[in-house]
Amino acid sequence: CNLHCRYCQNYHIAQEQAETKQLQPAELVALAQAAQRNTNNIGIAFTYNEPTVGFEFVLETAKLAKAKGLKTVLVTNGYLQPEPWLELLAHMDALNIDVKAFTEEAYRELCGASLAPILRNVEVAQEHSHVELTYLVVPDINDDPQVFKRFAAWVAALSPDIPLHLTRYFPSYKLKTAPTPLTTLEQLAQLAREHLNFVYLGNVGLSEETFCPQCGKLLIQRGMAPVVTKGLMRGKCTECGRSFPTIRVPAEG
Repeated sequence: CNLHCRYCQNYHIAQEQAETKQLQPAELVALAQAAQRNTNNIGIAFTYNEPTVGFEFVLETAKLAKAKGLKTVLVTNGYLQPEPWLELLAHMDALNIDVKAFTEEAYRELCGASLAPILRNVEVAQEHSHVELTYLVVPDINDDPQVFKRFAAWVAALSPDIPLHLTRYFPSYKLKTAPTPLTTLEQLAQLAREHLNFVYLGNVGLSEETFCPQCGKLLIQRGMAPVVTKGLMRGKCTECGRSFPTIRVPAEG
């Protein structure tokens, strides 16, 4: 990883020498195609450690995957120079970008990085692909309600339909602060919903349903069982007709 987050949940692969298996881009794409035939897999997600540290591998693999009709997803901290970022965006169907905090001071304290490049890359990504954001809430570091409200307003200015995942922090790696109180997550979620249509809580053991922000109809039900799509037809709510251009029912492609 190119960051050094004090609370890293994946430090055993991001900050240590993990056991690995080498694959060439064509081999990985072939595995994804086999999974597509056998399990209805739709593509490749580059995730867990920071994929941009293997920029050339990810770029070549994504190009091959797209040529074979596969979907591509990048789960990233977004800490990359503008030129390679644009190169990757040209071959990504969707991105989940971690925003660690909304002040420069908190960013430096949490992971030794700068906020400005991440915000710039979120803005650019939103113009090219489907974007979702994850914000891991850490007590006393990035949970100030007023700062968070400014963050939610900034996201909404890009698009109120950007999904925001508020996830619960647990002690890990070098940070031993107590876990995020559920009341804090719920408070921040309520603030976010004043600006954004799709706000979810993560790492709390609850389901994450998607409701139509216009009429309230349940559209997608998520939980322990497979995801169930209930209220969408051809990208629109079956109750009120609101369009969801970034949501696709698998049967509809």
